[in-house]
Amino acid sequence: MRIAGNLTRDVQEVRQVFRRMIFNVFAHNRDDHAKNHAFQMSSDGRWTTAPAYDLTCSVGPCGEHNLAVAGESRNPGEPEIMKVAAEASISPADARAVVEEVREAIGQWPEFAEAARLSRRRASEIGDIIDRWSPRARTGVQSTSPSG
Repeated sequence: MRIAGNLTRDVQEVRQVFRRMIFNVFAHNRDDHAKNHAFQMSSDGRWTTAPAYDLTCSVGPCGEHNLAVAGESRNPGEPEIMKVAAEASISPADARAVVEEVREAIGQWPEFAEAARLSRRRASEIGDIIDRWSPRARTGVQSTSPSG
């Protein structure tokens, strides 16, 4: 996020990187290494975040996130997310709003999996991983994975 701020000089771009960090935590994308974050420069020299890519549910090295969240790589949650928000000068209210937006989107996993024509078995496997590991599961908010 520091790089995003220094490069883009745009708080919205910093928030975009923050949003992606939350997605990686909630969606169990533990292969969230630095090469999965990029920037693009427009013809007028303005830097922005590149479209997100390589977003996959993955176990990561030794079951940990490649990029730790406030020093926590095994099981980061909302306390770590809020610490990163504070360090990035994102207000607690804005941070919580982004957390809820991402949580709501991740909760739509079954619909996304169906639209992508993922097998019910694989969709359920990924749904179970998301539910088991995400802070969403630890706060009691569960999604319904496709059955059968």
